Amino acid sequence: MEESRKVVPIRSGYSLSDAAGEIIAESPAMKRVLERAEMIAPTSFPVLITGESGTGKELVAGLLARFSARVNGSFIKVLSSGFSETLVESELFGHEKGAFTGAKDRRVGMFEAATDGTLLLDEIGEISPNVQAKLLRVLEEREIQPVGSNKTRRINTRVIAATNRDLQEMVDQGKFRGDLLCRFPYQIHIPPLSERPEDILPLARKFLLEASSELQLDSAPEITRRAEKYLLEREWPGNARDIRKAVLNALVNYPSRETLDVDVFGNSIAQKKRKAYSVGHDTNFLAKGEIIDLPSVLKEVEIQYILEALSATDGNKKKAAEMLGMNRTTLSMKMKSLGIPLQGQHVSS
Repeated sequence: MEESRKVVPIRSGYSLSDAAGEIIAESPAMKRVLERAEMIAPTSFPVLITGESGTGKELVAGLLARFSARVNGSFIKVLSSGFSETLVESELFGHEKGAFTGAKDRRVGMFEAATDGTLLLDEIGEISPNVQAKLLRVLEEREIQPVGSNKTRRINTRVIAATNRDLQEMVDQGKFRGDLLCRFPYQIHIPPLSERPEDILPLARKFLLEASSELQLDSAPEITRRAEKYLLEREWPGNARDIRKAVLNALVNYPSRETLDVDVFGNSIAQKKRKAYSVGHDTNFLAKGEIIDLPSVLKEVEIQYILEALSATDGNKKKAAEMLGMNRTTLSMKMKSLGIPLQGQHVSS
């Protein structure tokens, strides 16, 4: 179970400006999240952080820990779904020597280890009703009883829970205890990237710098304007995790590129918006007397639809060509003329 617990020292002197380097918050929605976190952090009340996977719940939990008065404590992260019924008491509350077969030494549980610090229970929506009852007792009485001991121990642990589930809906369905949910007076909801598109490109650039450093590249490549537009129009069901994956794939597949264009992201993105090209463009340019570069626009349309077809067919050129109303040879020639690589995107014949 050691992989389910992670201890991070809390450093003092932390400020909201420091958080900006760790948590991307260009959007008004994310700025409100940080402002709320800064307000809640100094208290000792339990906090529930909700949001889709990949929205940054763990980062915000870390921010709460650093802003708290518990600068001398530890920040222990626990993957709640990693506990079985037989191990949960020992892992969370500890055990005495000889408490059960194999208990050769006294073990300090996570609640006790996080005393004067912060304990993050990630994926709390996945825990069993039995574990929920035990957690409720700890939050109510602020004490634990190790396995094999007849004495309780007082704890001073700040509890933060995180989930991508709708706990109120689970309460209504009888799958989560309503009295346990009530023990979290403060709640912070992190909106998905679909509700804060201003954070998409800053996230991509952040991951690009980090990945370039990890891959020991001389410098991080630039993202072209066309690729930026492409990234902004995509759906990101995994939120920041999907963006990071797309950036990593682009760098691994094209490590020598000085710029990253649309072609390098085509098959790196999990899901794309299928919409008419005109939705993202103002087709009333004639009435406004504007001038457009029609060849460039048409080229972009062709690239977009070819990449969409390749993605939908898992890179199978024959099937993609059929979707586009042409044969495989014509598609290969068009890909070459448009600068779409024939390899590197898991394209098959």
